[in-house]
Amino acid sequence: MIDDRIVILDISTRPDTVEDEKLDLIASYKEKMDVYLEFGLQSVNYNTLKILNRGHTLAEFIDAVNRAKKRNIEVIAHMIIDLPWDNEEDIIEGAKILSALNIDGVKLHSLYITENTVLGKCSKKEK
Repeated sequence: MIDDRIVILDISTRPDTVEDEKLDLIASYKEKMDVYLEFGLQSVNYNTLKILNRGHTLAEFIDAVNRAKKRNIEVIAHMIIDLPWDNEEDIIEGAKILSALNIDGVKLHSLYITENTVLGKCSKKEK
């Protein structure tokens, strides 16, 4: 039984973590509440995804979105628009891909780099 006070289920995850069984379970809640699935993509650039150690590729993101959409789950994508390894063409290509996938929403994030982290050390090398 689900508490009637719960009106929205919003799950944020990586696209490589949603097997079909999980998507079926998530979709089963659509009858009772609004359901959103947020996937962190961050970049469409393969090399940037590797540098960020995302653990997934653009192809896995596209696959997860397509499988979620087949279940009529609303999908939101997270993108970082000022990654030092991306250029303007990567950002434009990302917008085109998200549009072609019929993404329901996009959250744009700025890059925040903390000192003394792997990303912080990596970005200092880039300068």
